[in-house]
Amino acid sequence: SLVIIIVVLVAGYFLLKSNLGTKRGGETAGKTETIYTDLANAVTKVPAGFPSVIPVEEGNVKESYKINYFDEGVTQYTVGFNSALSSDEIWKTYSDLFLAAGFASDTEKTNKDKGVMTGYRDGNKLNVAISDYDGGHYVTINFIQRLVSVE
Repeated sequence: SLVIIIVVLVAGYFLLKSNLGTKRGGETAGKTETIYTDLANAVTKVPAGFPSVIPVEEGNVKESYKINYFDEGVTQYTVGFNSALSSDEIWKTYSDLFLAAGFASDTEKTNKDKGVMTGYRDGNKLNVAISDYDGGHYVTINFIQRLVSVE
């Protein structure tokens, strides 16, 4: 299950890079900034700017950060947390969110058996990965927000 989380994070990175392409002139982007949430002292356990409509079990957050990709005009928000809910309950929570918030599900990348769902809205991307972990589940959310159009 930890392997699944790592695979999802690595895949998310490469998907982000493949979806963004290159800058004008063929140069690849290079300027990034990673900001980790201070989980011990933060009032809220999600990174600043993380959409409030995306449900998170804040009391169970284990990882929380955002990465600004300045050259691409994109910010990636990542939150991971433990959950005692069943995988079906978690799946329903995020399926309901996709419908209510207007995310178009990517049927090629969404697979309930593998616990992975991906959707798009307004040029933004939402990935949710659910894996078995320590008698419960671990949920990893990646929200990729396009801040500007890159040609």
